[in-house]
Amino acid sequence: MQEVALEALDQLEVRRSGFFQPTACVGFLDDDCKLDDDLHEDGDIYEILDGLRKSVKIYGAPTDGYFALDTCGWAAPLDEARENTKIIPSEHLDRRRVRVVLVINAKSGEVASALKFEDTSEVITDAGEATGPLADAIKSVFQL
Repeated sequence: MQEVALEALDQLEVRRSGFFQPTACVGFLDDDCKLDDDLHEDGDIYEILDGLRKSVKIYGAPTDGYFALDTCGWAAPLDEARENTKIIPSEHLDRRRVRVVLVINAKSGEVASALKFEDTSEVITDAGEATGPLADAIKSVFQL
C-alpha cells in the first residue's frame, strides 16, 4: 500500500503542484495505479470525506482500485507520547508545510499515506498507523 501512496503522490504532484493548494481533492486509482482524469476538489478535506462516506453507504465501495486524497497544510512535531502538543500546527514554532496523499483500498479499506515536506526532498510513508482527526475521518468512510 505504501508503494500505491507514493505513486499517487507522484501523479497528483504533476496535476496539482505546490504546498499551498486552495483545495483538497479526491481521485480514483485503478489496480494498475493509474489516476483517473476526474478529480473532485473542495476547500475542506472533511467535506470530501463526508461525500465519499455517503457515496460508499449508498452505492457500496468499488470492488477494486484505490481512492486517493490530496491535501496540504501545516505539520508540527509530536511529543514523546506521539501526540500533538496543545499548540495547533499552524501556530507551532517548528511548523513545516506538508503535502499529504492518502490512499484507501476500495475493497478492504486499508489505508496508507505519503507525506512530503516543502523544506526537504524527504518523503515519509505510513502504513495506516496515523492518528488524529483526519485519520479518524478516513477510517469512518469504511467504518473501520
